[in-house]
Amino acid sequence: LYPHYGCIRRPIVHSTSWEDLVLWGSPATLGLLEADSIASDLWVVDPVQVPKFTEVAKRIRKDLQTLIQDAKDAGRDLPAAAQGYDAALVHTVSRLHHIPYRKNVLHLLVREVQRTLLESDGFVSYWTRFWPQFSKLQMVDEALPAATSQLMGAFTPDPEIAQKFASTGIPIWLIRSASTISQTHTHVKQWCQPSVPSISLCLEDTSPPSPSIWRGTADHRGKYINMHRYTITHLVFRDPWGQTIPVYNDSEFDPILRTSPSIGIVRRPTSSSTVMFTSRPTGDLPNSTILPEYVQYTSVTGVSASTSTSSSLSFPAVPAKRPSESGSGRSPKKRKSLKPGFHAPPEPPLMPSKPSAWFYAFEDAEVDLGLPRQMSQDLRHFFFPSATLFANASSPARQLANIMNWLFMRTAWIGHLMSMHHPHGLQAQEWRDLLGMTAYHSRRGETTHAQQHAEQILDGIFPGHHFNQLGPTIVYHQRTLPTNCIPPDDVLRHIIWEVNEANLRMEVASLLTLEGDERNILQVDDILRPIFPGLEDTTFTFWMPIPNGQHHNHGLSADRWQDRVRSVTQLGRHLTCVWDDDAMPQPMLNLRTISNFSTVDFNADQFHALEKIIAKYY
Repeated sequence: LYPHYGCIRRPIVHSTSWEDLVLWGSPATLGLLEADSIASDLWVVDPVQVPKFTEVAKRIRKDLQTLIQDAKDAGRDLPAAAQGYDAALVHTVSRLHHIPYRKNVLHLLVREVQRTLLESDGFVSYWTRFWPQFSKLQMVDEALPAATSQLMGAFTPDPEIAQKFASTGIPIWLIRSASTISQTHTHVKQWCQPSVPSISLCLEDTSPPSPSIWRGTADHRGKYINMHRYTITHLVFRDPWGQTIPVYNDSEFDPILRTSPSIGIVRRPTSSSTVMFTSRPTGDLPNSTILPEYVQYTSVTGVSASTSTSSSLSFPAVPAKRPSESGSGRSPKKRKSLKPGFHAPPEPPLMPSKPSAWFYAFEDAEVDLGLPRQMSQDLRHFFFPSATLFANASSPARQLANIMNWLFMRTAWIGHLMSMHHPHGLQAQEWRDLLGMTAYHSRRGETTHAQQHAEQILDGIFPGHHFNQLGPTIVYHQRTLPTNCIPPDDVLRHIIWEVNEANLRMEVASLLTLEGDERNILQVDDILRPIFPGLEDTTFTFWMPIPNGQHHNHGLSADRWQDRVRSVTQLGRHLTCVWDDDAMPQPMLNLRTISNFSTVDFNADQFHALEKIIAKYY
């Protein structure tokens, strides 16, 4: 289907290379482990193997970005698949990072990650090593180079393509009609008859069977397209606990270009014989056996998204309100004290004396972290639990329950968020009941209202699912912790940093998708990257912010003054795009005057004021 498929690396039998194992090993060979999480029957890839996938992805992505930059510098066009592969590497590999799945879904994910890695690597090889040689003139008597034995190669009925591939060393087989071959000079070893084409295809072996994802002839390009559209849809907007996502087809769909989860699929009921397009296509339908009256054309609008993205939760997403100047007269909030003995990292010498880090600006502005919604903390929805649940030592038993219950359900909750087109969280009281459920038993041993509420929340998140019991130990970032005592301060600091960072990322992403075109929350990756930069040699993972040795040295909490100014103003610029000019507060309008990061020269007071402006109106 695509010329670079011929440059995919072939499997090496009995190879001892861990890279070959990552690219070609079966899920069983790689190792699948039952997840240590609150929801049962969920599996993860062996944690020993996950970093190997990341290393291979980083190498391929580095080569791919070099190819893109070189082509840009040379004024040469590359297929749009270059950007598609770049996004695919990030979003597929990141889903292997300790996020639990049903076993058959995990098998599908591992194979999809391997397909993405192999095709991306083949794409880089084709356009870097082989494509430039196609334009070279070849002498008539010049011998063809030996075929590269490490590549899969390709079949073609086109002699010209076969000649080009052979001249560069890509293995190629020329398919010819038997009627064109001289029977007197050809020894026929075996005649074979192709099998009857399949009319349906189902990727999941479930009972009852999942709907078929393709009905048509086996040699139709649409079958291949549907396989990958289904796979990506299933992995991005899946319910990992039982529901099957409807099938969406697009006659113009390129399975590589659209591998990114930014395609913004609208969930709505459909049968396996219904074809849905994200826009009205040109040309013939991909399957001529489907009658036109069964074809639905969808536009991704606010109305359709709000009516078709229903979740199994009974807690509806809170409609966002635009901030107003009249809402600034609230009574000041009391500061929440941290646990005695738990202290934030020391202030860097170049930071303002107050606030010492970005998150203090939200307190000084007397607003909550999630304020596009302008409501009290008890009513707003948190994507992740508030850090105060883990830092408040007024009740050690409750604090311990909050921490351990969160660590126990952490990966399953992230999987739940990933299953929603527009993720939303729980209210503060719901988080308190859910995480503190083992600390809410009455003195008589009876189940309290809070305990019943927690069980209802769990049933709403994971309907019809069995739940595991918390064991004597739990693993958090490769560190085994006993569940009968509060973690050490360094681990507790990681936990608090992680939920704060994850909440902020999700809130900013949610805010930036409130207005304008209806977009999936993951489509704002390109905006979030400058605001939440990570280490250059790491694969960006939106859902799993990973604390490094120094917790507050990047982005909004950077140690270096200029780095922090850059991230804050970057956030401010994007926030100014949320409001119409006539509704935008004047301080936010002033942010548009900041045009060049290198010329920004704030003193501590000005920068503190800028942080408060962004925090208040955000």
